[in-house]
Amino acid sequence: MNPTSPLPTVTALMATFNRAHLIRESIESLLGQTRPPDELIIVNDGSTDNTADVVRSYGSRVRYIEQVNGGKAAALNRVLPQVESTYIWIFDDDDVALPDALETHLKFLSEHPRCDFTFSTNYVFSGDFSEDALKRGKLKTFPADSDQRYLLWIIESQFLPTLMQGMLVPTDCYRAVGAFDESLLRGQDCDMVLRIARRFRAGLVDQPTFAERVHDGVRGPASERHAEKDRYRVWRRYKREIFGKLRSSLLLWEYLPKSATSTAGIRPLSAIETRDALLQRGLVMSVHGLFPEMLDDLAAYVGQLDSSSSESTNKERQRISTMTCVRDPDTMPSAGFYRRLGGLCRGRPELFKATLRGLYWSVTREVRRRRVVPVTQLLGFAAILGAAYLVPKAERRRGRGA
Repeated sequence: MNPTSPLPTVTALMATFNRAHLIRESIESLLGQTRPPDELIIVNDGSTDNTADVVRSYGSRVRYIEQVNGGKAAALNRVLPQVESTYIWIFDDDDVALPDALETHLKFLSEHPRCDFTFSTNYVFSGDFSEDALKRGKLKTFPADSDQRYLLWIIESQFLPTLMQGMLVPTDCYRAVGAFDESLLRGQDCDMVLRIARRFRAGLVDQPTFAERVHDGVRGPASERHAEKDRYRVWRRYKREIFGKLRSSLLLWEYLPKSATSTAGIRPLSAIETRDALLQRGLVMSVHGLFPEMLDDLAAYVGQLDSSSSESTNKERQRISTMTCVRDPDTMPSAGFYRRLGGLCRGRPELFKATLRGLYWSVTREVRRRRVVPVTQLLGFAAILGAAYLVPKAERRRGRGA
């Protein structure tokens, strides 16, 4: 689907809300590109500060649109149908594009015609933007195979690793996957990237193309404003919705690497592929706090083992350990989760050991962090897990002795 026009055009889009103190630097970084975008459209999503004055000061260099505050998704949806350029570059109102960002993305796409869109690494900085700020900041790095397994990589990640500021996407891709989900007041970028990744081929630009600014400014639309320190708490709530929706739409085989599913759709998955896909989906559900869904996948996996009278592999047990490792102590599973987990392992000691290993990883991490409350909780859950696994056996022994 990669556009073949010898002279591709690019529209840069930016939705903004009350960022008058930061947006000028973002605009300058886009207009000052070595290969500037052919069009820059900025949607003012009901700002109450002097954002309008800042943007209007650029005159005809920027196409300016105002609307009543409705969130980033609504702002972008307002203009996406109007774009006629070959590519769309969606940028944030508080970040800074590196001078050759657009030139780099376009060069990559021209040299890699099998790729539909690009994604890049980036710097993370705080304070005022400068070369020194970048040196003091952090440079994100991605796995070498992240473009080859792009969809699996991003759905396994606790937070979206590739931001839209570092992506150049054909306009036709947006047309194909549909509008941003306006019910998502946070996480709308993640939802869109997942939809694009499901259908189109990614290409990794393995150099930074923008700098992500970390600051204390308020986030979110007017209806759900929150402080920077609460951004992950809010994100967790929305990502459960996003990945719950993904579970209902993504077919089981799509949780496998593309190399393993090249003939998917014309043949059923093999028994081992089904097991792999169930564990992969369960891992994704666990990462994003969807613990009942994770248990459903583990139960289906155990059912596959039972129906074929087969044993789990070392790779599968390792995956189960990873599934049961608690990544975020602020979203701990319930006691009921561990009771059901212990019941699923009953009669399969190798699976029980795998789940205990995952809990052990969680406990040792929290011990290193000197977090007493999560350690106490996790040890209590280990006791519940063991009781659910062992008590029925003890009851059967008592029955035989009576």
